[in-house]
Amino acid sequence: MSLPGNAVIATNALEAKVNSTTMISNRLYTTGVLQLRATETGATIIYLHVSVPAYINGKAQHLKRVDISYKTDNSICYINSTEASICNNGTAITKISDSFNRNSTSWTSYSINDDTPDPITGAVLIKLTVQHNATGNANDIEIGPVQVTLTD
Repeated sequence: MSLPGNAVIATNALEAKVNSTTMISNRLYTTGVLQLRATETGATIIYLHVSVPAYINGKAQHLKRVDISYKTDNSICYINSTEASICNNGTAITKISDSFNRNSTSWTSYSINDDTPDPITGAVLIKLTVQHNATGNANDIEIGPVQVTLTD
């Protein structure tokens, strides 16, 4: 028997990998919030690995939506793009992408959706590109909970 409706898997930034040489700190709080602070201006890539089942009760699952919570201290620093990929044999294939600048200075969340989702055939990887146009503690970007919605 499959789960009714959509299966929702919530995660947080605890497994984030920061790919940058310009970050002075990427503090991780026990609440699962990842704080990004730059020492130089420029782009930083954040990877979040989300463990999701390819099958639930024998039914193939499809990546339908990703919700990301975030906040910026200063709107000139923002999330520049978001991608959700499925990784197979070392190759990431982007399934959902969004290049809208996310610069809210209060906690909010946004969604990226796939109206015709493909089955999950490997690991799910969320890639965030953040842009710091200023440095120091008044220009942090914080990434909170990430939620992945699956459908069969």
